[in-house]
Amino acid sequence: MRLVFKISYYLRSNYLNKEGKSPVMIRISLNGKRCILGTSGLVVKPEKWDGRIGRMKSKSAEALQFNYQLDNIYDTI
Repeated sequence: MRLVFKISYYLRSNYLNKEGKSPVMIRISLNGKRCILGTSGLVVKPEKWDGRIGRMKSKSAEALQFNYQLDNIYDTI
């Protein structure tokens, strides 16, 4: 039997901290069943987030570092 494992990131859009940033949440899917792990510990401004791909937009140094941290979380899980 083949297992389908997927990790996705999304913003908790109903919450903004004092700096106007939202926490990035982690969702794991295994064979279509979803489990929300919680926050990744990372925060980002909603206008800089691309929800379609679950990554920070642009190629700036800040965005590259942020997306690298998301990759590290993926590798750890």
